[in-house]
Amino acid sequence: METQLTHFCRQFDRILRPLLGPVDQVVSSLGDGSGSLPVYDGLPDLREGHHRLKLLMEKIADQQAYVLIFGPLKSGKSTLMNAMTAAYVSEVTALPAYPCLVYVSHAEKPEYVITRYDGTSEALTSSAELHRRFEEAHRELSRHIRQFEEARHRGGSPPSYPSSEEHFDPAIHFPRAIRKVDVRVPAGDLAESGAVLVDTPGLYCRMKFGYDQMTRDFRDTAACAVFVVKTDNLFLEQVFEEFQELLELFGRIALVVNLDSSKCDLGPDGSLVPSLERENPQRIIEAFESLAMSAPLKAAVDEGRLRIYPVDLLRAASERLRAARGRSEQSDEPKAIVHTGFEAFRRDMTSYLESNEYFEAFRLDSLRYADGLFVRLRRSAEADDVVTIRRQAEQLRALIAQAESLSASLERLARRSWTDAFAETRNELEAKLEARFHEILRRERQQISAEIDAWFASEHSLEDLTKVILSRITTRAQEEIAAEIAESLRALGTRRPEPAAVEKCGGFIVDESTASDLSRGSIELLPIVQSAHSALRPRASITPLVHTY
Repeated sequence: METQLTHFCRQFDRILRPLLGPVDQVVSSLGDGSGSLPVYDGLPDLREGHHRLKLLMEKIADQQAYVLIFGPLKSGKSTLMNAMTAAYVSEVTALPAYPCLVYVSHAEKPEYVITRYDGTSEALTSSAELHRRFEEAHRELSRHIRQFEEARHRGGSPPSYPSSEEHFDPAIHFPRAIRKVDVRVPAGDLAESGAVLVDTPGLYCRMKFGYDQMTRDFRDTAACAVFVVKTDNLFLEQVFEEFQELLELFGRIALVVNLDSSKCDLGPDGSLVPSLERENPQRIIEAFESLAMSAPLKAAVDEGRLRIYPVDLLRAASERLRAARGRSEQSDEPKAIVHTGFEAFRRDMTSYLESNEYFEAFRLDSLRYADGLFVRLRRSAEADDVVTIRRQAEQLRALIAQAESLSASLERLARRSWTDAFAETRNELEAKLEARFHEILRRERQQISAEIDAWFASEHSLEDLTKVILSRITTRAQEEIAAEIAESLRALGTRRPEPAAVEKCGGFIVDESTASDLSRGSIELLPIVQSAHSALRPRASITPLVHTY
C-alpha cells in the first residue's frame, strides 16, 4: 500500500531528477574555477545550488526526515545521537570542531563520504581514516582563514581572495574545504524511522560559517531541530542569541537540557547531598521559564512548537547501548532518574515524524524549497556572463560543425580516385586526335620514303640515316602531336562549369557530391587546371623513337 508520503516523493522525484544531470555536467565542466573567464565568478553560487539540489533529491528519494542537533560546543550533542540511535555513533560524529554538517543515517555496513565545497566527494574506508582526514583538513582550513584575516588586517587582499568579501567564505576563498560528511552506520532505530540525524557545528565556533551553512541548507526544509544545552549554560543569555532564527527555520524544536544526575551539592553538615539536577530537575526548568526565557521562546512554548526535556543524556545513552547489546545496566539509581525525560522526548519526536502535520510540512516545504532552488539556478543560468559565454559556445559549436564538415569533405576528396573524372576527356581527346594522327602518319611516311630514296643515292652512312634524318622526322611528328594534345587540353581548361547534375570543368567531370565537397572546401578546379596547362612543356617529355645503334 502506497502512503501519501511515498506517493508524493515518487512523483516529486520523477519531475525533479532530470534537472540533476545537466547541473552535474555544468559544475563538472567548470572544474575548480581556476580559469580567467568571467563566468567563473558565478561558480560558487552555482555550486551552492548544485549542493542544495542534491540534498533535496536525497531527501525525496529516501523519504528522509532530518533531525538537526545543535548547541554550544561540548553540550552533549554526540551523546544525544548515541542515545537516539542506540549505536555508538559519537566515534565518528565527535570530529575536532570542524565547521561542517555531519549526516548520520542507517546502513548495513559503515560508509563514510566527505563532500567539499567544490562539489567533489571522497569515500573513506574507516572512522580512523575519517578522523585523520579531518585533522589535516582542520589545519589547512585554519591556515587559509589566518591568511584571509591577516590580509584584511593589512587592508589588502591576497590575489586569490576577492577584495569585496568582508568575511571568510570557504565556497569562495577555499573551495577544497569540507562541506559535509555522510556517515552511514548500522543504526536500527534510524532504519525504522527513516530519520537522518544532522550534527551541526558549535554555535560559538570561530568558524561560524558552518553554522550559517546549516541555516541556508535547511531553510524551507521540513525538519525537526534539537537544541542541546547543559544546565550550567541554561541561564546564559548568549546561549540563545541565535535561537530566534532557529525558531523561524524549524516547525518543531526540542530543547534538551542535559542533566548530570551524578552531581552532588555540599550539605550544611559538610556531607555531599544529591544536587537539584538529580532530585528535582523540573524545578530547574521552571526557574528557566520564569526567570530567563525570552518572549519568542515563551511564545513558541505556548504554541507547542518548542518543548523542553530535562534528560541525563549520558545515562540514557548508556542504557540504550546496553539494551541494544542485550545487556541491562545494574544501577542503584531509580529508572526514572536514568531515563529522565528521554523516553518522553523520543516518543514525542517519533509521533511528530509519523503525523499528518509533518507530512503536510514536508510537502509544502519541499515545494517551497524547490521553488527557491529553481530561482537560484535560473539566476545563475541567466547571468550576463553566462549568457555571453553561451552565445560564444553556440558560435564555437557552429564553427566546429563547419570544420568537421570541411574535414569530412577533404577526406573524401583525398580518398577519391580521379581517374574516372578524366575518362570522358580522354575519350574525347582520343577521338579528336585519331584522325589528325593518321594524317600526320601518312605525311611522315611519304617523307621517310623520300628520305630513304635520297639516302641510297647519297654517300651518307646508315648512322646518318637513323640519327639525323629519320630522328628529325619522327621528332617533328611527335612534337606536332604533343602540341595538338596540349592545345586541346588548354581548350578544355577554358570550359566553365555547367549548371547540371554533373559539373564539367577543365576536363574534369565530377558528380554532384564531389562538386559539393569541392565547394565546401573552397576548391576551384578551373584555376588549378589552367595553372597546370600553362606549365605544360611538350618538348620536355618527347623521347626520340629512333635510336643510334
